[in-house]
Amino acid sequence: MTFPAKIQAALDLYDEKQPLPAREYASVEALKVIKRLPESDQNDLYKIYQFFMNNLPRELEEEYVGMITEEGNRTPRLPAVDQVYKAIMEELGPIAYGVQSLYQFNHLTEETFNILFNIVNRRKTSATADEIAFAINFIGSRHELTPEVIDLIATSSNLCSLQNAVERLCDNEITITPEIANALKVHDDIECKARALVNLKRFTLLTVHNINMLAQHPIRSYQHPIHILTDTRLLTQENLNQLFAIEHAFLLSETAQDIFWSRIPEHVLTQDVFNQLLQLAQQANPGQLIRHYFNELLRINEDTTTIGLNDRQSTHTASVHRSVSESAKKLSNRYQSKKPEEIIPEIKTYINSLPKDSLKNQAAKNCIERITAPGYNFIDPVSQVSIKQLLAFAYLATEDQENCTAAAEDAKALFIEGLYEIQRGYNLSETGVDQGSITDRPICLAGTFNKIIEKLQSIHPDCQVSFITKKTLSLKLPIVVREEAMHYLSAKADKALTAEVQADGIEVIWDKIKEKVSARIFEEFGSLFQNQIDPEFLSTINSGQYVALNNTLTTFFAAPRLNSREPQAEPTVAPRTGQN
Repeated sequence: MTFPAKIQAALDLYDEKQPLPAREYASVEALKVIKRLPESDQNDLYKIYQFFMNNLPRELEEEYVGMITEEGNRTPRLPAVDQVYKAIMEELGPIAYGVQSLYQFNHLTEETFNILFNIVNRRKTSATADEIAFAINFIGSRHELTPEVIDLIATSSNLCSLQNAVERLCDNEITITPEIANALKVHDDIECKARALVNLKRFTLLTVHNINMLAQHPIRSYQHPIHILTDTRLLTQENLNQLFAIEHAFLLSETAQDIFWSRIPEHVLTQDVFNQLLQLAQQANPGQLIRHYFNELLRINEDTTTIGLNDRQSTHTASVHRSVSESAKKLSNRYQSKKPEEIIPEIKTYINSLPKDSLKNQAAKNCIERITAPGYNFIDPVSQVSIKQLLAFAYLATEDQENCTAAAEDAKALFIEGLYEIQRGYNLSETGVDQGSITDRPICLAGTFNKIIEKLQSIHPDCQVSFITKKTLSLKLPIVVREEAMHYLSAKADKALTAEVQADGIEVIWDKIKEKVSARIFEEFGSLFQNQIDPEFLSTINSGQYVALNNTLTTFFAAPRLNSREPQAEPTVAPRTGQN
């Protein structure tokens, strides 16, 4: 066996240049060591690289670790040594920079070299060799590189999230067993899965059965339920079994997340309430039943037309969630160069420096400690922005004098007011008056996320909150019906049909325009209903056939149509009077 061709050529060049200049002579020990490798090791790239680096002078070792191999990017200092190193890097190919990273962090062993080589060559991940090597460095320093862990590194679509997940598990003394590795592997959001596993351990529920049960469901289906059951200390084996039972499947649906789990305040969920949910989930129309039950539980009037921002539940108008998600994405894009984890301590310092002379300030202090705690988290499913990230972006927005329309002091006051309303949302009356209870009664996860955006909507261009209710739907429906009627009749250009509609109403052409009316209304107001065949939605749409013709529409019908067969008058054009 011989050295790879490029390395052999570089070594031959070194032999031809003997004797070397004095300045290079002290550095050729690395070359001599390689040349003395047994023939059986001369094709072992790990040993060639390791032996070369270990026998360089200290200053050259540090330089070569970060050396760029492309021509023209470095002025050669020691040509013979440079050529051999460059040849080694070229032979390493796609794993070259990964090997450099492993060596730099003192984690290059034959095992890690082979792990890196196998992962890159298996091509199960889009990560670069350098990113993979960093993951091996980090995870290897916290956890044994077992076959299960190696497979996670090899298949993960987000190595940063994997590293955070492993760190969380290790901090909670959770060993990554084959079952846990499989549970982490089958879902993209590995960090959320790790948090769920930590919660199971808190209640001594981290069993193989429960781990496998979680692995069979997407994380978004049970992230909020387990979080809430944990915080309310209702996470028992019996409740867990009931939550995942097939007859209660609705409780793990996206609809259930939206109408209940992401909205339920901790102080409201009791064992009796959970038992009631289990019963309702088994009924024929669980979504509507649970929505009504939840609204009754919180004494919310579903059809309220009030959109005042002091209303503690204004953040749960159905369409708010979509507009808030869009706002969160805009803030994330604008301030993406900032690291939220560096901003949060600054926010806490600012809030904790507030005077203790008011209930509002004290509530803001309680709130910031609660929602920045390690175990508290909510990730908006649409924007993929977490509450902690949004908190940082919102704080940056209050200091952004180029885009924020309010003075810094006023913007900060709104930020504090938001924290206060988050922390004491259920201490406030319907008109926003604090009822003075000593115990804080915070709003829910989704409400917290929405409230942060709500407070910025009047002062920052990225923040817009849309309040869509069934009342606004009832106002919009006649407009859409008349527009579609005009479009249909204009395209038909049928005088007799137009006259019949004028005489008998839109009901005459309802079957022709109903589908388009339904599609337009559901696109804008769909979040108010379960789906497009929701009986309540169908009933609302069907009422559109009785929409009365208004004066504008009557005038439209009476006017001559440009696409009719009757000749139209030629347009007159004013003569040009010259150039300005």
